[in-house]
Amino acid sequence: MKAIFGLGNPGPQYHWTRHNLGFLALDRYLAGLGPAGQGWLRRWWSKHFLLRGRKVDQALVYRPKEDLLLVKPLTYMNRSGLAVRELLARFPLEVSDCLVICDDVRLPLGKLRARARGGHGGHGGLASIIAELGTEEFPRLRIGIGREGLQGDLVPYVLGRLTPEELARLEPVLTRVAGAIDLFCEQGIERLMGEINRPEP
Repeated sequence: MKAIFGLGNPGPQYHWTRHNLGFLALDRYLAGLGPAGQGWLRRWWSKHFLLRGRKVDQALVYRPKEDLLLVKPLTYMNRSGLAVRELLARFPLEVSDCLVICDDVRLPLGKLRARARGGHGGHGGLASIIAELGTEEFPRLRIGIGREGLQGDLVPYVLGRLTPEELARLEPVLTRVAGAIDLFCEQGIERLMGEINRPEP
């Protein structure tokens, strides 16, 4: 079994903010499982069950496949580790089976970076997961949101809404992240790193 944790803040007021790219990535993956070209039974299942998710502990959990969980922590970003720890205790998962997807102000907008382990780099969600699990040894996929030359307090920026221009630039990136989820599930973090981190032509 694999689990993909998309980090963000719950609530409609946060949906389109830069800090919610983890949630948006899972939404894109789920949208790709939609009804186009599928039989009526699959369309009905997708509409009524698959894409709705269910609350498990402190997270919204989707199960598009028997061996795959897509998880949106409902604890708010800086307490994400609580939801991750609870899900790891509930399901037959090892830390290495989990991929955390989050935003990163240190990467240019739309740049992707995959790592098998590492520190939190100032990201509150990653810091919470590290604190709750007691390890930095978990895979993560970071999506750049840039910082526009900003200095000092970045909270207003990361909690700010994505502009139409940013959304347009992130459209193909989120599609690529959806593919990265499948690659991680099928071939693991090392293969994902090789694909995501290779220099662009």
